[in-house]
Amino acid sequence: MNYLDNPAPYSILIVIAPYDKVDERKKVVKKLKKVAKTVACEPLKEWNIKEVIQKVAEEHGVRISDEVIDYFISEIGTNLMIIHSEMKKLALYVGEGNTIRMQDAEILLSSQENSSALKLVDAIMANNLAKAIDITKDLEKMNEDPIALISLVASQFRSLLHVKLLKEQGYTQQQMAGQLKIHPYVAKLAMTRQTKFSTNELKEAINLLTETDVQIKTGKMEKSLAFELLLYQLIKKRQTLI
Repeated sequence: MNYLDNPAPYSILIVIAPYDKVDERKKVVKKLKKVAKTVACEPLKEWNIKEVIQKVAEEHGVRISDEVIDYFISEIGTNLMIIHSEMKKLALYVGEGNTIRMQDAEILLSSQENSSALKLVDAIMANNLAKAIDITKDLEKMNEDPIALISLVASQFRSLLHVKLLKEQGYTQQQMAGQLKIHPYVAKLAMTRQTKFSTNELKEAINLLTETDVQIKTGKMEKSLAFELLLYQLIKKRQTLI
C-alpha cells in the first residue's frame, strides 16, 4: 500500500489477481483502481476463439485457414499467451505475407505432449496401426518415455469416456466444459472424437493402458515392445468390432 502512494518513476509494477472476481470492498482493490490501470483478462469464449486466432495471425502478417485453426486449437489449447507464442513461431517459419499450411502446423506444433497423445488416439480411432507405430518411432527418436506416453494417451481416453458419459446424462457442451474444467471448444472437439468409440471400447482401452503400465513398471515387459503390443491390441480390438 505504501508503495502505491510513492511508486518508483523508473519502473512499472504489474499486479496479477488470478481470481474469477476481486473483492472491490477491500482497501487494496480500491486503491489500485484509483491509481492504476486495470485490465480484465477473461478466458477466450468458444464463439470468438477462431476469430481471435485469425487476428493473432494477421498481427504476425500471415494467413491461416479454418481447418488449420481447428488443428491449432486441438494441438496447443486455448491459452492466449501460448497462442501468441506458437503463432510467432509459425509466422517466422512461413514468412510474412504467406499462408500457414497444415503441414507447417504439423511440423512446428508436433513437440506438444498433448499433441502426441491426440495423434495416437486419432490413429487408433482410424484403425491405422502403421501410422500409430510411425508416431511412436518418431517420439522415441525424441527420447519420449513410453510410460509417459501411456499416461498421456490414457488421459485422452479418460477424457473421451467422461464426455461420453456426461453426454448420456444429458449434459450440454457448456456444462461438460464446466464439469471437466476445460475450454468449451476443447469439449466440442472431444464430443466429436468420442462418437468414434463405444463406452465399452473406451473402458477396455483404459484397462489395457493400465495393464501395460503395470507390466512395464514391474519389469515384465520391455518398454518399447510393450507399447507397440499395446497399440496392436487397441487397434485389433476395434477392427474385430467393426
